Amino acid sequence: MDELTKICNELENCSKRTSKKNRIVCVKNKLREYIGEDENKYLQLKAQVNLKNESDRKGIYSLLSLSVSIFSMILVLIYNTSDKQNLIAYKLYGLIILILICIFLITECYFDKKYKYKKIWRSYIEVVLENWNK
Repeated sequence: MDELTKICNELENCSKRTSKKNRIVCVKNKLREYIGEDENKYLQLKAQVNLKNESDRKGIYSLLSLSVSIFSMILVLIYNTSDKQNLIAYKLYGLIILILICIFLITECYFDKKYKYKKIWRSYIEVVLENWNK
């Protein structure tokens, strides 16, 4: 587990325990504790935030392209069939593929909702890191 994930988990636990609801204050305190005067830890954390943000964007684009290509394949299977027996088989294949896509999307939404707090905390960490030396 990388340091960014550990910090996000600790921030989530901190916000549940304390009565303070100001997330910026929680992040500043946690980052002061983690970074201290070590410039390398600051740079490492900033790089991890950038990498996570980039991987999130790539994941969204790949999911979108997968959905479009599978939907296109289903349309081709359904509309380019002249034989009635093959038409039923192709529609069945299309339905199976559609069900698999739905299962994949439901799983993706579940994990996105489950780990949404990490994205939220990552945004706060990014803002605090941008203003760290000012």
